Amino acid sequence: MNPFKKRKNLPAVVVASLCAVAFFAAPALFAGDVNHTEAQVKVWIPDDWAQEADADSLIITDPNDEVMVAFLVVDSENITAALDAMEAELSKIVEEISSETEPKEIKLNGMPAVVLDGKGKVQGEAVDLGIVIILTPAKKALLVFAIAQSATVANHEKTIEKVLGGIRPLK
Repeated sequence: MNPFKKRKNLPAVVVASLCAVAFFAAPALFAGDVNHTEAQVKVWIPDDWAQEADADSLIITDPNDEVMVAFLVVDSENITAALDAMEAELSKIVEEISSETEPKEIKLNGMPAVVLDGKGKVQGEAVDLGIVIILTPAKKALLVFAIAQSATVANHEKTIEKVLGGIRPLK
């Protein structure tokens, strides 16, 4: 059972639950790099992935609706506070959330970031979670979370890693 197909409005639920944040005021959407000038970052998106964007968010999904990645920006220089906010918002969508790793501080393309992995359930189906919080060059926190069906995550692992690794500062 595919929880993303069963609940076609999952991206709308994510946007509604995160309406207090601001992100991509997107022009025409296309595959490749999408720039966010306010946060001073660009995001790489696979050619065949669907995109939904408004003034508050960018949400991308794979062609089979097995993976969803949400990008949101908050006005915060405090990554710990952003991580707490992310956990609160994510718990509105994903049930039985558990951490698989401790939060780890890294540099992502020169930007300070915190990464962690988790597990949970969306409408009773097991999902894997990948969470990244990045302090952008604009001194804003970029919250990124990937939700993938556990049964198919291996099929998407390289693409998810490329999307997350493709977040770069604008030059």
